[in-house]
Amino acid sequence: MIQKMKNVLVIGPKHDYLKIVDVLYQTGALHLEDVSTSYPWVTFTRHEDVRYSEEFSSLLLNIGGILQVLPAIPSDSHYVDRYTHEMEQKSAGNLLVLAKTVCNSLDSSIRILETRKSELELKITSLSRYEKVFRKIFPLESQLPKLDGFEVTVMIILKEYEEILDIIKPFFAGITKNQFELITADLDDKNLAVITVFSKKYSERIHDFLYSKNVNEVRIPVEYSNMPLDQALILLEKDKLSAIVEVENIQEKLVSLSQQWYIELSVLQVALQDRQAEILAYSKFGETDYTLVIKGWVPKKHLKRVKKILSDAFSGRVILTELPMTPEMLDQAPVLYDNPFWVRPFE
Repeated sequence: MIQKMKNVLVIGPKHDYLKIVDVLYQTGALHLEDVSTSYPWVTFTRHEDVRYSEEFSSLLLNIGGILQVLPAIPSDSHYVDRYTHEMEQKSAGNLLVLAKTVCNSLDSSIRILETRKSELELKITSLSRYEKVFRKIFPLESQLPKLDGFEVTVMIILKEYEEILDIIKPFFAGITKNQFELITADLDDKNLAVITVFSKKYSERIHDFLYSKNVNEVRIPVEYSNMPLDQALILLEKDKLSAIVEVENIQEKLVSLSQQWYIELSVLQVALQDRQAEILAYSKFGETDYTLVIKGWVPKKHLKRVKKILSDAFSGRVILTELPMTPEMLDQAPVLYDNPFWVRPFE
């Protein structure tokens, strides 16, 4: 069932702010609210770690990017527990120094590897596409006239738009005075390969026309264009295999880096997130010259318990008071579901 919430204000001596925060955290019952929204003149500036907030955000983005590149590896619970404990003992400043050191040692090399890997994968995809087209049009090469000063153009046309050929042929005929060849072949279930040969003096007008009709021309790379298709295929397959081998080598390097750093980076990421959340919590507090002010919501059923804990811990020096409720405040209240134990399995 939904628990009724109470809006509360906690006020205590500022010099005890660390202990007050720790005691409230241990109760597990307070949902923090930014006190400056109601009392803007009591913004909290005492906690020195607040100045690190932007650096934490920047490092978390950096570490998140590195972890996305590194292959995930199984977690070692013993190592994680030990390293987590080490992170918890560090001050915010020391944690930042460690995170910066790790990121600086990895960021550049990983960025270079990932950039090169992406380039190679794009190249492999492109070469595979050219290879498919080359193999399809290779049997047609013997039908093409071999004339100096003529250009060979390959187009890919969706079969559902095959009627575009009824527009292309008359245009080619008109421009070239019927001095062109056009051969078609099925590329796959959905696409048609079209090979044309025409004088280079008509190239600009023909390419402009094809562009205006959204016809997909296959721009054959220069390194494969001035040679017979059989030679182009051999060179293309060699380049593709070389790229695949290089990608595999890069992946091995990334796996090696991951085995060395992945778990440590994952734990460091969580530690930074926790410390950033702590800093964010402090930014919601308020202060005067002598007092700490904390505003938030406590479930009604836990109100007496929280008051007693504060009273016992601080002998009346820290007080928790209920604030008058308005309909607008109720609209902003957090929702807490707290069902009886026998209902929880059915939640």
